[in-house]
Amino acid sequence: MSRPRRGADAGIAEARQTFAKGELGPVVLLAGPERLFADELIAVALKRFVPVDLQVFNFNRYRGGQDDGHTIFNAAATLPMFCERRIVVVADADGLPRGDMERLTAYLASPSPSTILILVASEAGEKLPAALKKVPERYTLWRPFPKDGIAWAIQRSRELGHDLPLPVAEELYAMCTGESGDSRAALSDLEIELEKICLSAGQRRRLVREDLRVVSRHAESRVLYQIESAVAERQLSPALAALDAALLFPRDNGPIRITAMLGERFRKMLVARDRMDAGYGASAVVAGMWFGGPGGSAPFLRSVSLFSRAELSLAVQSLARLDRALKTGQAEPDRLHLELALRTICGASLVGK
Repeated sequence: MSRPRRGADAGIAEARQTFAKGELGPVVLLAGPERLFADELIAVALKRFVPVDLQVFNFNRYRGGQDDGHTIFNAAATLPMFCERRIVVVADADGLPRGDMERLTAYLASPSPSTILILVASEAGEKLPAALKKVPERYTLWRPFPKDGIAWAIQRSRELGHDLPLPVAEELYAMCTGESGDSRAALSDLEIELEKICLSAGQRRRLVREDLRVVSRHAESRVLYQIESAVAERQLSPALAALDAALLFPRDNGPIRITAMLGERFRKMLVARDRMDAGYGASAVVAGMWFGGPGGSAPFLRSVSLFSRAELSLAVQSLARLDRALKTGQAEPDRLHLELALRTICGASLVGK
C-alpha cells in the first residue's frame, strides 16, 4: 500500500490517513484557511497518543506571537510523562516573530523524537514564512468545494437534531463565503452559524429560510447576494433596495466591492452564453463555475437566458468602466453611478435576442 503524500501537494485526505495510522513525524505543519480540519486532526492525534487523564502532563497549546518562543520549544524538548508521545500545538505559527522562526529552524535540525510538534498556519503555499516551508511533513487544508461544504452543512445539521433543506443550505453557504476570495465558505464559519440557527429553531426539526435571519455576522454577504441575484434577474426595484441596504454597512470601498462582484457575475454569464450558443449542455455550460444561493446553478442558467450575448458584453464593459472610475474618484456621487449602471443592465432589452 502506498504511503500518503507528505509535502506541499498533500491535503486533508492524506492528512486524515496519516493521523489515523499514527504515522506522524516529529514536526507537522497544517497550513491553510480551514481551521476545522486542523482541529479535527489535532483531536485524532490526541486520542491516539495522549490519554485524556495524561493530557495535563503531555499536551501544550500555544499561539505564535503571543507565547514566548523559549517556552514553546522547551515544551517540545521535554520528555513525555507516562505515555509514548508529547503533543505540542502552536496555533498562528505563521505569526511567530523572527527570533522564534530562527528557533524553529534550529529545532527542525534536531527535533525531539518523543514529541509531535504541530504547527498550524492560516497561510499556505508561497505565502508561508521561509522557516515553515522547511517543515518536511506538511498538509494544506483548503476550504472544501461548495458541493462538499453544502453536504457537510446538511449532515452537521442532522447531528444537531435538525433537517436542513438543500435550498436553505445553499443560501447559508453563500452567506458564509464572505470575502474568502475563492467563493468557498469555511466549515468553521458554517459550524458557528449552524449552531446559532439550530438553537434559534428550538424543538422544531425542519429549518426554513427565515431561520437564516440569525446569521447576523454574514448579513452584509446576504445583502450583496441579493443585489447580484436581482440584477441578474433584471429586477430593478429589489436591486436598488438591496443596494441601499448594502451601502449602510460601515465598510470602506463598498461601491467598488459591489461593482467587482457584479463584474465577476456577468463575466461568468458571458462565458456561459457563449457555451450555450455553441450548443453545450446545461452541465457543460456551468462547468467550473459556482453560484451561491438557493437553487445552485438553476437560477444562474435562467438569468443567462434573460440576456443576449451583446447585452452581456455591454454589461461587462460598463461595469469595468465603472470599476475604473470608482477607483480613480471619477464616479461621484458613487451611489448615483451605481444606480445608473443597474438601471442600464436591468432595463428593457436594447439588443434583440
